[in-house]
Parts: sequence; C-alpha cells; structure tokens
Amino acid sequence: MSVLSVLLRFGREYGIAFVIGLSQLDGASKYTLCEPTYHWIGNQSDAESIFVARRTLVLPPEADVMFPALLPGQAIFRESQGNWAYPFLIQTDFIPHGRNIANIVADPHPWTPAADLDQLPDVWDAIKKLKDDHLRDSFRRAKEGVYKPQIPKRAHQLLHAIATNPWAPGRVLWQATGTVPPPAVQKGVRHALATLGLAESVEGRLGSANVLVYRLTQAGATFLGCAPPSHQGRGEILHQHICHWIELCAKHEHREAHCEFTLPGGYATDVVWRAEDHLWDAFEVCDSATDNLSSHLQKLRACCAVRKITIVCLQKRFLQDLQRKLQDDPVVCDLGQRLTWALAEPYLRKAFR
Repeated sequence: MSVLSVLLRFGREYGIAFVIGLSQLDGASKYTLCEPTYHWIGNQSDAESIFVARRTLVLPPEADVMFPALLPGQAIFRESQGNWAYPFLIQTDFIPHGRNIANIVADPHPWTPAADLDQLPDVWDAIKKLKDDHLRDSFRRAKEGVYKPQIPKRAHQLLHAIATNPWAPGRVLWQATGTVPPPAVQKGVRHALATLGLAESVEGRLGSANVLVYRLTQAGATFLGCAPPSHQGRGEILHQHICHWIELCAKHEHREAHCEFTLPGGYATDVVWRAEDHLWDAFEVCDSATDNLSSHLQKLRACCAVRKITIVCLQKRFLQDLQRKLQDDPVVCDLGQRLTWALAEPYLRKAFR
C-alpha cells in the first residue's frame, strides 16, 4: 500500500484524523480517494483530474464543465454520512499571498463562552415563563374544546389518585400510583398541575417532618370527567385535610363522625365524634389563626351536647405556646378536664396506616 493508504488505514484503527492535500487527483489511488470522510475539491483543469473529481463526488457527466470554472476560494464539498447527502458549492475567504515577510493575521471569529443556566437567572426565568405560558395556553384551548392537553403520564396518574382519595397526603398518593418517583420529578409534576390549574397543593410542617397535600380543582375535575370532592369544609387546604384525617380515624373505629357539624344552638365546629346517645366530642383544628379560639371555646362550653373538646395543633412548639397563652383564660380554666390537646400527626398516621 502507498504511504497515504497506510496512514488512512492506521488512522481509522487508532482514531487519528488526517488532512490530505492533492494537486492532481488522477495520481492518487482509489483507496486514498474513497476513504476520507470529507471531500473538498477545488479548480481542476486537466481531463483526468476532472473525471476523477466527478466520479469521487458522484456527479453527472455535465458537471465536468463546472470544475475548470471554480474561482479561488470556491470548491465542491461532500460529506459521507452527514446531514446533507448531496454535494454543494462552498465559498471560503480568499487571502492573497503577501509580498512581504510579515504574517497576515485574519480577524478572529466572535466567541461567547458557555455558561450554566444557574449563572443566567434572567434566561432561566424567561424559559420557565415560556413553559408556563405554553401550558396555560394548552389548557385554555382544551377548555374551549380545541384539543385535550397532553399532560405528563405521572401527572395524569397523580391526578387520578387525588380524585380517588382526595384527603390522602402526597406520599400515599404517589404510592397509590404504583411508583414513587424522585423528589425532582415530584416537584415537576406538582408545578405542572398548579400551572394548568388542575390541582392545588400546600406543604406544611407536622411534627418533625413536612407533609404535602393536594386538592382537586373544578378544572381538574372537568379534565378527569368526575365530580369535585364534596364537603371540603372551611379554612385552607391543610386545615381541611386535618379535619378529614380526624374524621377518618373515627370511622376506622366504627364511630360516627362528621366534618363541619352544626351542634344544637346553631354553632358549627370542625369535627365531631359521637360519644353517647346525645353527646359529641368536638375538635377544633388550629393551624394558623388563634385569635378567635377563646370565643370558639366559650360557645362550645355553653353547648350542652358537647362532652369533650380537643384542640388539634400542627407542632408541639405551637401547642405549648398556645397553652401558655390561654392558661389564664377564664373559659379554659372553667372547662378543666373537658379540654384536651393533641397533635395532628398521630391522626395522619392512624388514618393512613
């Protein structure tokens, strides 16, 4: 084999690239002409070189008149296994030979160094805004009947789980789908459902851990073709969930329980459990607002159908602060043993054990 053929052969074997320049194509072997990945053929004037150039670039016979007409800097280029399967004319910058000894320096190409998206907050915010606008527009057109939005598969599974078991925490909902994805995926699904307006969510602190709860919106119920959960109750999302956890605990014990129950005298409390024939155990959930707690307790104390009152708090520290705040309250002192305190976390564990 010739020297060029040996170079090309070992270059392919060891991953070495070679740039080969030939002044006449008719003197090179077929292996040298066929092996290169890129062919860059400029002006050719002799008949043999024109014939070889046309055969190498797979051009029709009428292309022979094209090679002698190529100007300086012009060439016919073809790439094997490239994005474009056909040869095309290229124009390169022509720099005439200098008549002096000094080197001619070409103008540098503009270059911008790469940067991570975390270093470009404006770009990152623009990308998220563009994505959110696209999701909102998709859901708007879906409500108009143009088409049904294609939400991610995991988001669709979670949405069905929320509709089936609306008062379960996020951990239980993901287990119901059959697969618990990584936290990053869960965060993306939560963001997608919130952006489309299909489900609301809130994260609260219960005991020593956080709990994430969801609530299906009217748009989400319309998307699934089901009715939204009834008797959602008053208060925020977490407050409603805690009330239903307390209700579920009573039902596990085969006891009658109700949320937003109106006691004799027209006073509504968060949750009640049936104690005896005409008596109830009342529950008041304190997740954020506590200013009107004393008035609630006063009305419950005056109700003859209430046997016991339980105040349910989210965290032990919050419960202790509330006890210190109300320790000298006349209503609390008068209730005595009828007033008990509890945390919400045990009810959550018991409701979904």
